[in-house]
Amino acid sequence: MVDLRAKPYCLSDEDVKWVNDTIAEMTPEENKLWYRFLKPLPETVYRQKPIGEYIVDFYVASRKLV
Repeated sequence: MVDLRAKPYCLSDEDVKWVNDTIAEMTPEENKLWYRFLKPLPETVYRQKPIGEYIVDFYVASRKLV
């Protein structure tokens, strides 16, 4: 389990580029999940969120849900 209070992990320039490219290109499954379920939620949902040394697909901070 990742400690969300731990010191932030610094992403390399290569990692940042990969995250940006990945955000721009959703799979059909991610697209369906995002637009039909996650985006309409009243909570803020983050896509491709760096947490520690990991990059998670979807993250809801108010619920600590990954």
